Amino acid sequence: MVSTILGKSGRQYLPGEIFAARPDRRKVLKASSGNESYVLKYLRDQEKFKHFQSIAADVGESRFLRMPVDVNEQEAILVYPYFKDTLLEFVKTQPDLPADASKKILRCVAEAIQELHSKGWIHLDIKPDNIIVNWIRDENEQIVVTDVVLGDFENAWKLENGVTNYYRGSVGNVIWRSLEMQTGQLVYSASDIYAYGLVCIYVYGGGDFLIPERDHFLHPGIVPEQIMVIRHLSFFGPSVPQEFISKVYNEKWCKALQTASKLAETIIKDDPGRSFNYWGEGLGKSLHQLVSTMTNLNPLARPTIDEVLAHPWWLEED
Repeated sequence: MVSTILGKSGRQYLPGEIFAARPDRRKVLKASSGNESYVLKYLRDQEKFKHFQSIAADVGESRFLRMPVDVNEQEAILVYPYFKDTLLEFVKTQPDLPADASKKILRCVAEAIQELHSKGWIHLDIKPDNIIVNWIRDENEQIVVTDVVLGDFENAWKLENGVTNYYRGSVGNVIWRSLEMQTGQLVYSASDIYAYGLVCIYVYGGGDFLIPERDHFLHPGIVPEQIMVIRHLSFFGPSVPQEFISKVYNEKWCKALQTASKLAETIIKDDPGRSFNYWGEGLGKSLHQLVSTMTNLNPLARPTIDEVLAHPWWLEED
């Protein structure tokens, strides 16, 4: 017989389907309490649990950030409301999203980032599978997005000076990292902006450009970070801004970036269609311009999330 989990609220949760399990015994599973569905996240680590608790204490209740509604402190379990889909799966299974649904999703995510940044936190792992969506179909079988939240704050970081910080080691998914995140040294609030720009591309049908085939990573002697750096330089480069290079205090990475830049330049010369200047036109003029600023390879040249939310694109009719 499956035992229930007792939350701090006094609510009891009956564990069900396992969504994800890791070798370190952390897992995420669906659970029920009465007629309601929840998600239980087993952290198995009191330090990680305290980290999540500190973010929750800073943020409080939120409409756009996925905060726990209950906890089990003894077993380091976080309890969340259940959502229907991750954005990753939602876009895969519903490729012809109505324009208003796409824009609503991106607006909610932007407001989530704004809320997090306003509290001095940066997410550092913004990607479609960390954005979750509830949706229905109306009487005309049209998709209606009801709720969107940004979750998974395992890599979130509190900025000490509000601008930048040194972080040793890469975090997040290699496909969705900015150039500075690939080097594993520098983090900025602007690192979230870059990842959000990639999410915008994904929602508007650019997944085939962003997500390489699995065998693309099977190059002897080349690590995935190098492959993605070359890809992103071919999209948004090819040159690496000197302002960025001057802050990379790792000689190997400086040389790797310069080599990748030359390779990206050759790629674009042979295939000009690889550049976002070309294929990004499919987003429409205004969104293309906005995403171009967010994916600037120089972190200090990217807009803040407040500037993103003030862009005229939000008021345009699709």
